[in-house]
Amino acid sequence: MKKILAEFIWIDGQTPTAKLRSKTKVIDADPHFNLDKLPAWSFDGSSTYQATTDSSDCVLKPVACIIDPIRKYPHHLALCEVFNA
Repeated sequence: MKKILAEFIWIDGQTPTAKLRSKTKVIDADPHFNLDKLPAWSFDGSSTYQATTDSSDCVLKPVACIIDPIRKYPHHLALCEVFNA
């Protein structure tokens, strides 16, 4: 099965100026790919200033999805919100 690269993008918790962060997830291709097909993805929020080290699990939840303008179709950019696990 063909694979799609989904680039999860979010804003970190750095102060005074927040920065963009991203990580890439390889997922199975689907001819009817859309936002609902993207899973939530966990990460260590202490490294992005979004959680303390004793409770650092955070979750990226995709809220918007567009075709990646660099990698082109079928790859996508997923703009995400960050939640505490």
